Amino acid sequence: MIDWFASGGFFMWLVLGAGLVSLGLAADAGRRLLGTPGDEAAVRSEIDAVLFWGGFAALLGLIGTLGGVGVMARSIEQAGSVSPAVAWSGIRVALITTVFGLMVLAVSLLAWFGLRTGLRRFAGRG
Repeated sequence: MIDWFASGGFFMWLVLGAGLVSLGLAADAGRRLLGTPGDEAAVRSEIDAVLFWGGFAALLGLIGTLGGVGVMARSIEQAGSVSPAVAWSGIRVALITTVFGLMVLAVSLLAWFGLRTGLRRFAGRG
């Protein structure tokens, strides 16, 4: 798993950072929903930020993939003739950041949906 993460390059760290921000916001919003009633607008804003950071992670993953494909294309151009297996191996590595970004987005979407449902359920109390 660590090798898989490391092969994604620099953008994997950015995607991980965006994912951690999203997770932290989701945890804080959940804590605020279950705690004492407070400013509903602030909680709603924090819940929406969970979705933003998940989408941002997916976008960073896509940018990382495009950069990886660019590096791979330059390497193939310099090498001249490359076997299809080597080319597809490079594409597979380049796609790692998009896969990770989409995984972060999926978790963020589930958290956002759960928090929005909780907000509707708990909005009437207090």
